[in-house]
Amino acid sequence: MSRTRQRFTGAGWLGIASLFVGPIVSGYGYWGLSSKLVAAAQNPYMASYVNLSADYWMLGIGAFGSLAAIPLLLIGREFEVVSDGAPVFGTPRREPGL
Repeated sequence: MSRTRQRFTGAGWLGIASLFVGPIVSGYGYWGLSSKLVAAAQNPYMASYVNLSADYWMLGIGAFGSLAAIPLLLIGREFEVVSDGAPVFGTPRREPGL
């Protein structure tokens, strides 16, 4: 009977980290974007001075990290097959003596 073990390489651990960190970064970008838009809606004279480029960058980085996690998880794995030995079927035979 053989068993297959799996463990992550460096790329796999990077995929796990980006799977969790990507949505957090995107959420922070959405939060910053919405807070600036609400502030601009309350004061229309401030709307022309709002800089949203950092929030858009955070949205993009978070989306890229979330999407890059899937291939990194698939590529960053190692498989190890452990065998218990050769299987024994029935009783051992004895060769006939001459």
